[in-house]
Amino acid sequence: NDGILQIFRRDKAPYSAASFELYAIDENAEYTFTDIDDNSQFTKSGKELKENGFSIKIKEKRTAKIFIYKKNE
Repeated sequence: NDGILQIFRRDKAPYSAASFELYAIDENAEYTFTDIDDNSQFTKSGKELKENGFSIKIKEKRTAKIFIYKKNE
């Protein structure tokens, strides 16, 4: 029902954007994601996550992003 994502963009990474498959996602649920850096939140549907994965763009190399996600009740 919840989890954490830690995503790194390494120094020699040629791509600034990627999409990641999350496991054990309920297609019929909504999930709230919290960005640890600025405490901003956004919601994604389980269906969207199953079909498209979790997409992120990290512009700067040698940067990491951390998100906490939780299934909405």
